[in-house]
Order: sequence, then structure tokens, then C-alpha cells
Amino acid sequence: MQETRDSSPAAQNDIRMIFASDTIHKKNQNTSGTHEPVKLMLDAVIAVITKEEKVLLIQRAAGIRGGGHWAPVSGEVEPGESQEAAVAREAMEEVGLTVQPIRKVWENISTRGTFRLHWWMAEYVGGELALNAAEVSDARWLTVGEICGLDGTFEGDREFYRKILPSLAS
Repeated sequence: MQETRDSSPAAQNDIRMIFASDTIHKKNQNTSGTHEPVKLMLDAVIAVITKEEKVLLIQRAAGIRGGGHWAPVSGEVEPGESQEAAVAREAMEEVGLTVQPIRKVWENISTRGTFRLHWWMAEYVGGELALNAAEVSDARWLTVGEICGLDGTFEGDREFYRKILPSLAS
């Protein structure tokens, strides 16, 4: 990033951004010069993949963030990628399925506050489950009732299946 200098009074309150990992540090040039971290929120998609009356859940592999938890297929939206494309890509990468993204139905913030989660309904189109072992240890087609009774799910996911998904059917 190229920085330009402006000596005008307005520029004296200039805030410079210094990127480091997942954190942005802000430095106000009129204060003591200390840096205060600001979280960078990343966009991710959640693919609620349906096949007849069931929804696909995966058990996240032990070596990844949220390992062991049961959750829908999900992943970060890559730079320049649409959310719809990310839904289709993540389904293929994680479980080997072709899906048709239908519509975005909900948005929430991850428990740690690092991701803005865009929830998409997606229909199963084709393929056999082929789990990417680096990301997925198991996968199941479950009813909403079975999902709500499942141990080891994320809090935000439970909210979606208990409150949001039933409201979509009405």
C-alpha cells in the first residue's frame, strides 16, 4: 500500500492502517502514537444443503478450527468471489457434491467475532459424498429434529436450526 503525506489540518487526524495477520492496528498521529488492535472481520458462507427433507451436516476434522463440531459445510469467501460461487466451491471441496445455491437467508457473527457468516440455502444437485479428510471427518443427512438433538454443534448453528429455518417454511 502506498502512503501519501498531506500536511493540511484535516490530515493531522489521519489514521494510518498497518495490516498484521488478522488484526488491523490503528495509529492516531495526534495521540501518544500507540497502536490499538481492531479485529478484521472476514466473510464466510454457510451452505445449508438440502436433499428431500434432510440437511447435510459435517463433522469438522480434528486439526482444523472448530474440530469435532457438527456443522453445515462452510468456508471463507475468496477475494473477488461471489457468495453463491463460494457455496458451490465449498460443497465440492469439502464433500464432493454439486449444489445449487438458492438464496441467502440469514447472517450472524461467529462466536469469536472473526467471521461474518452468510447463511445460504442450497439444493443437492448430484454426486456422492466424498469427504475431504483434511477438513471433514464424517457427514450425515439429518432432519431438523435430529440436528437440534445433536451434541457438539456451534451455538449460532443451533439458533439457525431452531429459529430461522422453521420460519422459512411458513
